[in-house]
Amino acid sequence: SSPAFQNRRFLHGCARWSDLALRRACDYLGLKGFSTHSNRRTFATRLDRAGVRLKTIQSLGGWEAMQALQRYLDVSEEEKVDAISIL
Repeated sequence: SSPAFQNRRFLHGCARWSDLALRRACDYLGLKGFSTHSNRRTFATRLDRAGVRLKTIQSLGGWEAMQALQRYLDVSEEEKVDAISIL
């Protein structure tokens, strides 16, 4: 991987800049509720629903701890119903 991606300070600055740029673009377009955080949540949730192993999602998303990743995963009402129907 590129040395730039190994430098946390560089990445933190990029994350802050990209979040600000996304928020400004969404404000300009009149879109509410978008952020790099919501995109990160969508990224993790979609991979999880597609059956990708949590360890793989953790690695791709850069979460250091599984517990941190799990806070990003959304569970729909339909998924809850489907889980109970298995019983």
